[in-house]
Amino acid sequence: MTTDKSNESIKEAIASWEAYLKKNPNNFLKIKDVEKNAILTGHNLKNKAFFQWADILEKYEDLSSWFNDLMIKKNLSVIVVEFKRLNGTSSRYDAFMETRKYDVSLVLQELKNRSTAKVLSTTTNIQPMESKPAQPFTPTVLPAPTHNTNGYEAAVMQNMGGLGGAGMAAGMGFRELVTLEKKAEQSDFYKDRVAKLEKENAIFIIDNRELQAKVSIAEKEKNIAIKEAKQEAKNWSDPENVKALIDSVGPIMATVMETRSPAVTSELGMGAVSNLSEIKQNFIKYMNEDDCTDAQMKVLEDLLVLMITNDGYEEQLRTLVSKTNGAV
Repeated sequence: MTTDKSNESIKEAIASWEAYLKKNPNNFLKIKDVEKNAILTGHNLKNKAFFQWADILEKYEDLSSWFNDLMIKKNLSVIVVEFKRLNGTSSRYDAFMETRKYDVSLVLQELKNRSTAKVLSTTTNIQPMESKPAQPFTPTVLPAPTHNTNGYEAAVMQNMGGLGGAGMAAGMGFRELVTLEKKAEQSDFYKDRVAKLEKENAIFIIDNRELQAKVSIAEKEKNIAIKEAKQEAKNWSDPENVKALIDSVGPIMATVMETRSPAVTSELGMGAVSNLSEIKQNFIKYMNEDDCTDAQMKVLEDLLVLMITNDGYEEQLRTLVSKTNGAV
């Protein structure tokens, strides 16, 4: 990045800055104080770091006066100037303008020397005032303010197209037209923002409907599972179903008995009761009671086979016995 330092180079640079800002109302300068590593700010409504031609004209006659005042107030030495343009709600660099670094220390020193010399000259040339008779006071009536649009500003308004022509036809000044254009850009920004929010809200509504549908399906599946569980429990507690299940065990029982070891059967037949647990011995006692019929023993035998040959059946049978005891 080249650095311009001479007085003439700075003057030429200021002239090129002014031409750039006048070319398009959306053009602006962004200036960095290199020594302080800080971005200079003004009073732009969109961004205080933007220096546009309309903002400068509010207080200064030309860009040179503005920049001289800026150098003195900020005590600038080395600056970097960027040339940018507003693009909707954002901004972009101007491809035809090169970011440049300027050493304005010599120009600033010349301004300070000139200002000091002017003060000294004014002090030296002070002359005593001649006394004059008092004059009667006559109030001055100021004319009503009118729009002061110079030739350049009128040309800019004409180049702004329909908006500039309409502003001139309505008797608007350049500054009023620029202010109106800024308000229009702000209005467009908020319109775009509202449209974006409405679009996002529509997406949220669709997502919410999909979630509600999924919740509804899950609720229905849960209700179906509960009904099936209740029906299964009812089937196990139904005496007719239990009887049908026991009747179907007959063939299984016969197969199991055929595969049993004859030695085990013989041992039990020989009265090896003393080797059994207390619960099994009590069961054998119940078998020898007169009230215990062969039919009852057949049911118990079938249930025993079911518990041995079917995983989970014992737990289901315990649940059924528990419900029956509770009902009694």
